[in-house]
Amino acid sequence: MSFNLSRVVLVTSVVALAVLPAVQAAQAVAGPPEKAAGAVGVPTSLGSSLDVDEKLEADDYLRSPNQRFRLYMQKDGNLVVRDGEQALWESRTAGAGAFAYLQKDGNFVVRSASGKALWTSRTSGTGVRLTLRDDGDVVIRSGSGKALWSWKSTSWRLATDESLKAGDYLRSLNRKYLLHMQADGNLVLLNEAKRVLWHTETGGNPSAFAHMQKDGNFVVRSTSGKALWSSGKSAPGGTLYLQDDGNLVIRTVDGEAAWTR
Repeated sequence: MSFNLSRVVLVTSVVALAVLPAVQAAQAVAGPPEKAAGAVGVPTSLGSSLDVDEKLEADDYLRSPNQRFRLYMQKDGNLVVRDGEQALWESRTAGAGAFAYLQKDGNFVVRSASGKALWTSRTSGTGVRLTLRDDGDVVIRSGSGKALWSWKSTSWRLATDESLKAGDYLRSLNRKYLLHMQADGNLVLLNEAKRVLWHTETGGNPSAFAHMQKDGNFVVRSTSGKALWSSGKSAPGGTLYLQDDGNLVIRTVDGEAAWTR
């Protein structure tokens, strides 16, 4: 058993983790302004924040005010939060010429060189700003100051209609526990010593995925859609959390625990 800690879940909706084509189309807007001639490919710090209609191109980055963290748009198309050389979060995107753009509609999107949406924060609003903070978190706030998205708030939970695909994982906020969707189809909970605390016993199903259904049931499915394991609980609109004590909990929209491992 092995896992790759360089891959971070960005819980997309399947924040979880892949952007649905229909969503991409609905959220498409006019392209961002072009960078000044001759600037492409030159490592450039753009301060610690982005306003709407601003972007990070290849080799551009934001740096936290304390100079410790960077939000870096790599040349390979991956957007990464780094603490020195350690990757804390990544968009899991790839492709030369990709860029990250805070759109006028308030959505933060990584797009390919051709403009295709590869990852999105699924945020919206006017006067939105993205900021890299001194604790390494990246926060998108509305014009009124309301937090709309941050990587720390999404990396330890799986919301309704979000998925963990092969290689994806949730990590507790204290970084002591990992829920890893292995390439062999087994969903495994590990502690910081990499000891297996629990698993779904669904190995032997390559590329299986774990999905938090709209009915609140957490299910591991094969690539054909067959249910291999299920929490067996109904909590419409519920969210799965990996807590700092190592417990997995499905909570209802009212915050009540509907299922616990």
